[in-house]
Amino acid sequence: MEYTTTTATVAVLHFAEHGFRPAFKGKTGKENPDYFRAVQIIKSAKSECGVSDERARWLLENYGGEMYRVESRFEVAITETKI
Repeated sequence: MEYTTTTATVAVLHFAEHGFRPAFKGKTGKENPDYFRAVQIIKSAKSECGVSDERARWLLENYGGEMYRVESRFEVAITETKI
């Protein structure tokens, strides 16, 4: 499977369109509080503010299956530039 790099917001919106219904089929309502949490994350992604990396990670790692791969990346300069 090939993946492309994107933002947390775009990934959550993709999940909302392609993965939400299969992931929560028959698991809505009071018996599944994760359903309501997922809905709130998707609402945040649709808003102007977007969604945080942590909330997107929770949703995609728990319910995204193999369609999503979430990685954190930190980069450190190996040379200094003098200004």
